[in-house]
Amino acid sequence: MITNAIITTASISSQLQVLKPLCPWVKGGFNDAIVILPVGGVIVKVEGCHGELEILFVSPKAHSKGICYAAWCEVERMYPAVKVWETVTPYFEKHNIHFYVNRCGFHIVEFYNSHHPEPHHTDEPPDDQFPEGMFRFEKRLP
Repeated sequence: MITNAIITTASISSQLQVLKPLCPWVKGGFNDAIVILPVGGVIVKVEGCHGELEILFVSPKAHSKGICYAAWCEVERMYPAVKVWETVTPYFEKHNIHFYVNRCGFHIVEFYNSHHPEPHHTDEPPDDQFPEGMFRFEKRLP
């Protein structure tokens, strides 16, 4: 079990129970889109040639060892049909922004905030967790 991490194994397990019935895009079983290792994990949503990186995390003890980048490279290898990947991160997460833009080749394409809400959530109240905004990233592959 991961302890003293940003996201604990118990938290992930409880969230997976909630997510299972909400994930019709996963073909062949829910766990096909989830990889959880002792140092972190990744959750992706794939539909045809479009993919969304929902969560990519590594235990703080394993930061700066290339694990996140290796995990991302493996995701791209596992889903060669995906030509456009998307993800979001809070505007203040400089480490994440550096990782997605400078290491993985994503581009910042949109900034969600109170004046420009995420279009998929216009019927919901603004996100209280990140009231100052989120960057949306996109990576297009040949």
